[in-house]
Parts: sequence; structure tokens; C-alpha cells
Amino acid sequence: MNGKLPYSLRIHNRRVLVPVGEECTFGCRYCYTRTSEVFNGDIDVSAILDGIKALNPNDYDIIELGYDGDPLASKSRFFALGPPLALLGKHLNISTKGTATDPTTRDWLRHLVDISNWSGGGLSALVSVCCWSSASIVEPNTPSPAKRLRFGNWLTKELGVPYFLALRPVLPGVTDEELRAVIRKARRYQAKGVVAGPLYVDVAGTFMRWNSNSFDHSEPAPIPWAPVNLNWRRIENPSRLDMLVTYASSLGVPFFTASVDAIRTVMPVTSHGISH
Repeated sequence: MNGKLPYSLRIHNRRVLVPVGEECTFGCRYCYTRTSEVFNGDIDVSAILDGIKALNPNDYDIIELGYDGDPLASKSRFFALGPPLALLGKHLNISTKGTATDPTTRDWLRHLVDISNWSGGGLSALVSVCCWSSASIVEPNTPSPAKRLRFGNWLTKELGVPYFLALRPVLPGVTDEELRAVIRKARRYQAKGVVAGPLYVDVAGTFMRWNSNSFDHSEPAPIPWAPVNLNWRRIENPSRLDMLVTYASSLGVPFFTASVDAIRTVMPVTSHGISH
């Protein structure tokens, strides 16, 4: 393991992305975190915590856990990182494609909710589902989309933790109807809204598995939110995004193109009307 964080954490829009520090076992076919630019071997938990403690606490109010991997695919890491992050008094968001079906993890999540409530920061989740019938091909090692959304529903019903459907990346090879089906399912399972996002592809197109004209014409550009200095292609179809916004709105489902905007809608508010 590396005893030192291999990059400096970056604050963007008063949010900081915190790594899990362990390689994700899900291995989704589009995943950007498997590149050596992002994942350079396991990182000590203490190094991750030291990295966030080095930041000015007045400069951020949201912590998103899951930049380089999946917290629920690395539960021992999640158990080690969750409480210290929750104690910082910031709003902690967990980004995952995983589930928590075992009693130990569920009890631990209850404990994390207690810590977050005590610190005043609060807790929310982004549950990623980018396809439905295609999941066995695109995300073969993840829990099924239905299991993921049921987990999100459990977070809300049992723990009072709001969650959003993370419909990201919006993949070129997934049909419009499949994407609409995911939004319908998320509404059924009480998601607070939908957060959509582009497909990021490294210059070599390492994990690009779909034909896309936009890939051929997309120039690499800096990724402002990434802790690592990355220049990647951003694959996004604006007209398709407009279609998804219109469809979600027709169902009464809030739609966001940035996770930070979604998270702020469920954050605690002080007597002065300012999220903290």
C-alpha cells in the first residue's frame, strides 16, 4: 500500500471527491477508474484521511466518497472511512453501484446515520444504474439494477437517507427506452431525482466499447472536478439529454446534470438559510 496520497484532493463547487483507495471489483466495461492515471495501487486509509484533513474546512461542505472505486465493493474501506468523514460535520454522500443486504453492513449504516446526524452534516447516496436489460453485459459483476434501487429504497424508508438515481454515464449503446425504463423504476423506488452524466473516455479510448460519432469529434479537455490532472474526451449527446429531462419532468422526477446540485437539495439548512 502507498502510505501517502498520490495526489492532492481538489475542491470544486465546495465539494471534495474522496477516494476509496482500493481497486473496485465490479469492473464495469466503461469504467474510467481502472486507468493508471486514477488508480495507482492501494492507498492507506490514514493517507486518505490526512488528505482531507489538510484541506481548509471552510472551503467545502460536501464530501463525495467513491472517486476511484466503489465504497460498497470495498466494505472494509467503507467501514474505516465512513465514521471519520461523517464526524467532520460536512454532508457525506456515498456513490455506489453496490448494495447492503447483510445485517452487519445494515447495522453499520444505521450507526453512520447516527454519526452524521450528530455532527450535523447529514448523509445521502447516489445509486448508479445506467442500464436495465443490458446490465448483464455492460456491468456483469455488479448487483442487478433492481437490487441497487431496492437498496436505495431501503436507505430512504428505513434510515431516512435520501438517494438519487445516478444515470451516469449515459452510454451510447443503451437505447432511449432502456434509459426511460430506469427512470420509471427509480421513481417507483422513491429516488429523490435523477443525476445524469457524460461518458468520460481517455485519449486512447481504453474502455470505449461503443461506436459513437461524438467520440471521433470530441477533443480531450481537462476534467475540473478530478483530483488527478486528466485530459479526457467527454461523450454526451445534448439532444438525448434534453429528451431525458423532458421525460423525467413528465413523471414529476427532478433531473440534474451535476451531482453537487442534486445533493444540495437534501442538505441540512441552518437558521440563516445556508447549507452547512
